[in-house]
Amino acid sequence: MKDISEKVPASKEDEVFIGEDGLLHCKNCGGARECIPAKSGRFAIKVGCLCPCQAEAENIKVLQLKTDMSDAEIRKARQLASIDPSFKDHTFENDNGSQPLMKQCRKYAADFPRHLKNHSGLLIYGNCGSGKSYAADCIANSVLNQGYAAIVTSFAKIAETVGNIGYEGRGEYYESLMKVPLLIIDDLGTERETEYMMEIIHRVIDDRDRSQKPLIITTNFTMEDIKSPKSDAWARIWSRIIRNCYPLHFEGDDVRFGSGFDRNVKMKKYYG
Repeated sequence: MKDISEKVPASKEDEVFIGEDGLLHCKNCGGARECIPAKSGRFAIKVGCLCPCQAEAENIKVLQLKTDMSDAEIRKARQLASIDPSFKDHTFENDNGSQPLMKQCRKYAADFPRHLKNHSGLLIYGNCGSGKSYAADCIANSVLNQGYAAIVTSFAKIAETVGNIGYEGRGEYYESLMKVPLLIIDDLGTERETEYMMEIIHRVIDDRDRSQKPLIITTNFTMEDIKSPKSDAWARIWSRIIRNCYPLHFEGDDVRFGSGFDRNVKMKKYYG
């Protein structure tokens, strides 16, 4: 069998080694920098390919074309992608179809490049358990799959992080929240309404507004609460949110109550 070898682009001899499979591998990550296409006919044709660390570098370059974030900021945003351990399972593909407005959320996610350009977001409001957080996670996962960085967090988590990282790191952290292509704040209104917390809420919302990047908010506040805010501080916050976020009213029963009831029925059978 004839061996036609092609040099791997941008590879240096001190960066690669020949593996047991006879192909060049990256000394950094161990991944292959050569491969043999499945349909190579009678000849084993080696062609150059990207190892995982090269692919990551290329992806970073693509992300930098889509946003003004630095390499380190993109990596940090990925680490901060979500506060929910089940985040990765919250996808449109796993949706059970119980919430009609998921159709609009799918549309938003599919058209995210347009929304990033127009800095248009969503205000997803409704009662507890109507699927708001799940919908926001689905959007975030879709956006991440498109190659953009996204952060899903809450103001309680932001306050905790700000308190833990110290004064010197706060500016960098706030800047990451301002520059990430998509920022999702979950459960606005559930945090303690202290003066300190209101300052954090106002800063993040205001920074996001000035950055001209899309923001998605989920909240249990009603539209009456939003239209008739209880204080001047909330009036300023809602003014900025409504200006940039299209409202979606999630109605329906608490899906978590239903799943909890089903689980209790099963446990009752177990215990007899």
